Amino acid sequence: MPFSYTLPRSWTPGFLVAVLLVLTGCGVTNSTVGISGGEQFVLGEGGQRSFRVQVENLGPSPISVGTRTRDGAVTDLTVLQPGEQQRFRIPAGVAALLSNASSVVTQVAVRIRGGGTLGMGYDALE
Repeated sequence: MPFSYTLPRSWTPGFLVAVLLVLTGCGVTNSTVGISGGEQFVLGEGGQRSFRVQVENLGPSPISVGTRTRDGAVTDLTVLQPGEQQRFRIPAGVAALLSNASSVVTQVAVRIRGGGTLGMGYDALE
């Protein structure tokens, strides 16, 4: 009898990316992440090591890229227009923020190098 297993519905794409990072350790992880309008994707929260991330905006609206330190200080880095991509080095203890201020869901391709186990999730924009 073949083995089959259905993933729980509560597993979001961000959670699955986090699982991939745990399994791959310090290697390279590629993923496409959907970000709903009015939300931001948080990458690397609670990370103990620095990491590099390449972000490509695959969606129809601009994506703001920034960082947030453990004490909550936010720094805006750039705005990626549709089709643009850029690489960022994120220091240890700092999270990368990919923010979608539009009203539509957008997609970003991320390529992550290093960092070990990185926390990921979504926050509402203020």
